[in-house]
Amino acid sequence: MKTLKKIPKPAAKFLVLIPHRDSLVCMEDFRQKLFTAGFRGAYSFPAAAPLATLSRSLTRDELREIGRRIRTAVNGGMICSGAMDELNLKIQGVDFFDDVSFFGPALDLPPLRQIVGIGNEQVIEVLPSAVLCAGILRAGDLGGGGLGEVDLKKIAEFPTINFRAAMITNLTVRPLAGGSAASYSYEWRLGPECWLPRAARCIDI
Repeated sequence: MKTLKKIPKPAAKFLVLIPHRDSLVCMEDFRQKLFTAGFRGAYSFPAAAPLATLSRSLTRDELREIGRRIRTAVNGGMICSGAMDELNLKIQGVDFFDDVSFFGPALDLPPLRQIVGIGNEQVIEVLPSAVLCAGILRAGDLGGGGLGEVDLKKIAEFPTINFRAAMITNLTVRPLAGGSAASYSYEWRLGPECWLPRAARCIDI
């Protein structure tokens, strides 16, 4: 009797930064209002900021090192959100994100190439900016013009997110088939939690 081999689904792998859940309350409220207003991709991706695309998951030691670099780069202070931004991804060997833009508040991190580094063979591409994903858009969702054609403030106030506590981890995303919302349906798995080191506190004497 022949045993059919299970064919693995295509997967996209990311290095992501995820704020502590206490900092994401306003983001989840924003996502809910977007979904109610008809943004089908509001829950297609976790509330995380992709920093790089990966060929394979990073080790815990590699994650810890990147976490230390982030803590050093922000001088132990807050990471803060700014204006809404869009990030279009072209991932090598992955076609299910080819016409996708991630949108959400930009984070005021220093240039990501300085943080992630470019010498690690697992890193395919360091992204140009850190955008905390509120949702995804596909080509044509908004008439082809992107978020520039939509006043999101009429739907909900932009979330303001300031945080010190956050984790760095691997994220694996695969498409889910079937249904009218298949192009917005993904499954994802987070890797081990690697929290940023605690910020040093200065005490005036």
